[in-house]
Amino acid sequence: MIRYKSIVKGAGSYFVKAFRKTGPGNEGVISAEGTYAIFMRYLYALARIGLSFDDKVVVEFGPGSSYGMGIAALLSGARRYYAFDLVDETSHDRNLSILDALGDMFANRVAIPRDGFCARIFPFIDDPAFPTKLLPNALLERTLHPDRLKAICHDLATRGGVFIRARSSADLDNAFIDEPADIIASESVLEHVDDLKSIYAVFDRWLAPDGAMVHLIDYTSHNLSRHWNGHWQCSPFLWSLVRGKRHYLINRMPHQVHIDLLHANGLNVVYSDLLRRVDGLTRDQFSPEFRIMSPIDATTALASITCRRAERVT
Repeated sequence: MIRYKSIVKGAGSYFVKAFRKTGPGNEGVISAEGTYAIFMRYLYALARIGLSFDDKVVVEFGPGSSYGMGIAALLSGARRYYAFDLVDETSHDRNLSILDALGDMFANRVAIPRDGFCARIFPFIDDPAFPTKLLPNALLERTLHPDRLKAICHDLATRGGVFIRARSSADLDNAFIDEPADIIASESVLEHVDDLKSIYAVFDRWLAPDGAMVHLIDYTSHNLSRHWNGHWQCSPFLWSLVRGKRHYLINRMPHQVHIDLLHANGLNVVYSDLLRRVDGLTRDQFSPEFRIMSPIDATTALASITCRRAERVT
């Protein structure tokens, strides 16, 4: 069942504006160590399809509390990073702090953290050793050169747009970046998007002809329920109370919806790594509109999806 406090906050959001706020808060702030561990998953995912971040234009959809993912991409050779969000929740001081910390971690070839918060990061990594084959010394000598780090720091401080460009818009039809994206990535964001059809169309518009995308999607109830999949038990009426007028919550869309939208926008799924769970509710306990999902979707809690443009038939 849905937690009582989830219903109260959602229903209260119709009347209390403070209940509508959905910023990252303290619990949504990820440390430099956590950012480093998450970024390495994207590095490995792209390596599986023969890509690196070097000299690439990278777009992160929903950066959250910092530009950490983009800063890590820049330290791995990316040419430019676009941070796209409905509202920019980052802070100048935090971004500079993340830059300093990540710079030290890359420079010292720190192993990928696997304890505490990092032990829960999916996909799981068997070998925590620093990926020297993917980030060789010659590359890091260039990307971590003091002059380049100073230039990135200055760009952050002045919002110069040389390395980092922030974009914030609730109007997806007019969302734009200044150049095609070689890589588009998101971490536990797409489950919060109400208009998935539009955002996948935006990705299609932004992505370069030979571009790739990597998305981590969290299909769980996000602690709204006592069961990890209890959000699929809610009737439409009960969910309308939980959802309320919050700026965003979760869209409850299962894995196959994302796969279908990727295919509809001309993208081939190369890898789909799933974390499946057999605890929680069974499909017969779901609300009728969700009982039709496949057994795979009903047990998929997390998915890391790597995709590329499909070859166009001429």
